[in-house]
Amino acid sequence: MRIEDYRRKERGFTLVEMLAAVIAAVVTIGAATGFMLTAAIRQYKVIGANVLEASHESLAETMLASIKSATAFQIYTTDPGIKFGLPLPPGQPAGNLLVCVRADLIEEFAYSEAEIIYTSLDGGPPRSKSFGQVTTTDGFALFDTKLGIVQAHWNVTTSLDRVPFSVYGLPLPMR
Repeated sequence: MRIEDYRRKERGFTLVEMLAAVIAAVVTIGAATGFMLTAAIRQYKVIGANVLEASHESLAETMLASIKSATAFQIYTTDPGIKFGLPLPPGQPAGNLLVCVRADLIEEFAYSEAEIIYTSLDGGPPRSKSFGQVTTTDGFALFDTKLGIVQAHWNVTTSLDRVPFSVYGLPLPMR
């Protein structure tokens, strides 16, 4: 009788119960890790897309301010080799290079091979910044002067979607 009393008082789990608990814990942790990994990858892509969209939004704002404050501007299909302090050569109604001139500053916006390069010339060395993952609308030129105003249209392809950007501006000489 003593052995039976001892077994009744003894508490614990059997080997089968322990294996079932360990397997359930492994499955639960594995599923949670998979969900967390998927969520982290998705969040990384969202942050990257937001950063790319924000940089192009800043480019659009810079482009608009440059167009609106320009005392002279031209659109070119190829780079005419603008020199600081010289007048702008005649341009075309559409092209992939926009040059805006104002007092002591020349700003160029050039589209080339899926990126827009913004260059600022103020008499010193040029300062450039590039904005990537760009496509033009239906393969047309980035800049044009349809309807008598300067226009720019481009798309940015992020990891999540394609975002269209448009800038419309009226330079000072056209007002």
